Amino acid sequence: MIRYKKRLATLSRVPKQEAVKEFVLTLEPFDKMGPASIHSQTALPEEVHRAVPIDALALQPLGTWLRWTLYGDISTSGGLTVTCRIRWGNAGPILLAFPEGTSPSISFATWRLEATMILGDLVGGLYEMLSFGTLLWTAGASAFDGLTIESAVGVDISSNLDLQFTGQLSAGGATLRTLGGLLELF
Repeated sequence: MIRYKKRLATLSRVPKQEAVKEFVLTLEPFDKMGPASIHSQTALPEEVHRAVPIDALALQPLGTWLRWTLYGDISTSGGLTVTCRIRWGNAGPILLAFPEGTSPSISFATWRLEATMILGDLVGGLYEMLSFGTLLWTAGASAFDGLTIESAVGVDISSNLDLQFTGQLSAGGATLRTLGGLLELF
């Protein structure tokens, strides 16, 4: 056995399975997605598809980040623009907005949105929320498949509010559905 002592020393630094389990159990669960109801939108004005309550102290300390993954589908018989937004609070500041143009006729084209929001420094009485996200569509369903958006918006984290995912349609005869998602806090 060449280098037996060195291997033994290296292996002794690897965490034991029980230690890893204990560490994972100390992590605070953040299951804030709420009921997994399907939201179908056929009206033109902006509608809230998902609203997740965020506690005032949940985003402390600075550098805390949220990752929100949402998915659904869209159907239309004519040209359409869909604008998906993530808002901080009810009709609050827009953290991310994804304008999307679709093909003339699609049925149940799937989409998936992944957004990450990071709490930044205090600037002028508001915390800077650094946000970036990607919206993926079924191949051919959108001219902007894989569009990535970035933003930095001032937000107030001193009170409880809802993080919202909204959709807005530009033409009738279409259906935008949100089927589910997952919100994680790190």
